Amino acid sequence: MTADHPHTTADNAPALRIFRRVGLGLLTAAAVTIFFALAPAPQEPHSAVLSTNYRRLVDAAMADYDANDRRADSAPKQQVVNGWVARDLLQIQTLQLADILTALTEEAESGALVVATDHRVPALLVVGIAAIALIGVTSEPVPRLGLTTAQTSAANRSGNETG
Repeated sequence: MTADHPHTTADNAPALRIFRRVGLGLLTAAAVTIFFALAPAPQEPHSAVLSTNYRRLVDAAMADYDANDRRADSAPKQQVVNGWVARDLLQIQTLQLADILTALTEEAESGALVVATDHRVPALLVVGIAAIALIGVTSEPVPRLGLTTAQTSAANRSGNETG
């Protein structure tokens, strides 16, 4: 045993390094295995049928834009035309999103919607915590301020006696 740390001897320091390397290698292999083995299964794309032909609405908005843009003969008029087409396209996106959310809600309520859960994150966190614990257990102690445990104890005793 050394004076700096009562549980460490000069003889077992190389063994601790080997144990740490082997342990971290095993934890790395476990992390890679977890990442690939616990990956969620690929899912079929959602088959929600949307009732509106959005391509037709976008084409109409762009046709209106082209007609209005040809008549815009100044920069302020072009800005107004650009604002109109942006508004029209945002309205189309809002309608499309509402239809998608309605279809997904209906699928969820009917039980047809299956959401894949990814169990890799908690498993990898456990492996990470185990790696940190392994490093902490197998690390060599760092002396504080260059003092040994005996010197620190003596300094504390002498400081308490004078005060």
